[in-house]
Amino acid sequence: MDEPSFEELFSSCLLEVAVPDTSIEFPENALADEWLASLNQPQVDRKQAFFDERLHLFLIVRINHPRRHRHSQGHSSAPSAHLIDFLRHIQISLEATYISQKSAGPPDAPPTAQVVGPPRSSSVGLATPRPTSIHPTIFPPTTPNPVPSTTEDDRKYVQSEGTLLLASIWGSRPIEQSGERFALLFSELQGIWLGVYEFALDISFLRLPFTDPLLCLTCFATLRERALSFSQTTHPFISFLLREGLIPSQDIAEDGSSTHNDLDDGEQDANVFEEVNLLDALVIGLSSDPR
Repeated sequence: MDEPSFEELFSSCLLEVAVPDTSIEFPENALADEWLASLNQPQVDRKQAFFDERLHLFLIVRINHPRRHRHSQGHSSAPSAHLIDFLRHIQISLEATYISQKSAGPPDAPPTAQVVGPPRSSSVGLATPRPTSIHPTIFPPTTPNPVPSTTEDDRKYVQSEGTLLLASIWGSRPIEQSGERFALLFSELQGIWLGVYEFALDISFLRLPFTDPLLCLTCFATLRERALSFSQTTHPFISFLLREGLIPSQDIAEDGSSTHNDLDDGEQDANVFEEVNLLDALVIGLSSDPR
C-alpha cells in the first residue's frame, strides 16, 4: 500500500483547540482514548481567564494515518517514518486577541450568488467541444484548502476585530521559557493519530477601548516545504523524538552537518561582496574646512 502524500494527509487533518482546567494534564504517558474522554467532559472546559495568569491550552491535530509499527524499545506501537517526516513539515502558530463582547451579535449575511455550470447548447448544427480540450476550466478551485473551520458557538465571532495579545510560532522559543510540549498518541477507537501541541500563554493586561473583553484563540497549521532539522534539539518536537527514541543519533549528526554546510556556503557567498561605507562622503564633507 502506497503512503499518502503530505498534501493528502494535511487536507484530511482536523484541528481542535482545547482550554481545560488544571485537572487535565499533558498526555505525556496517557492512553489516547482515556485522555480524550476526560478532555471532552463539559465541566473541565475553561470559561474564564484572568489577567497575569499563565494559561495552558492544547491544539489537537487528528491525522488519518492509521498505520502502526512496533516500537524497537518496547511493546508499545510507534509511528512510521513517513508520519514523522510529515510532522517535521508542519508548522503550528497561535494568535491570541482581545475582542469586544459587543461583537457577539450575528453578523450581517453577505450577499451570495449561486455558482452554476456553463450553459449547455443543444441546438442542431452547433459543434460540441471535445472532452479533451486543452483550455482550462473557468471555475477556480476552492481556496484555501483545507477550509478554515470553527465551532457553532464561536462562529458569531468570525468577523470580530480586536487588540492583538500574542502571535507566535510554536517551538520558536526555548522550552524552558515557553513551556511548550508535544505528544503523539494513537486512538484505538478512532483508528487515527493525535498530535497534541501544548501552548503556555501569559494573559497580560492591555489598555482596551472596551470592558469585559473576550479572549479569542486561533491556531494555524501550515505545511512547510522544508522539514524541521533534526539538529534543533531544543525544539519541543525534536525533543519528543529524542526522548522516545524515534530518531537515531546518526540522523542528527548528518542533518546537523548539512545545516552547517548550508551556513558555510551562505557565509562564503557573503564574503564575495566588498564592503562599502556609504557615510564616508558625509564625514569627509563635514570635516573639510569651509572656504
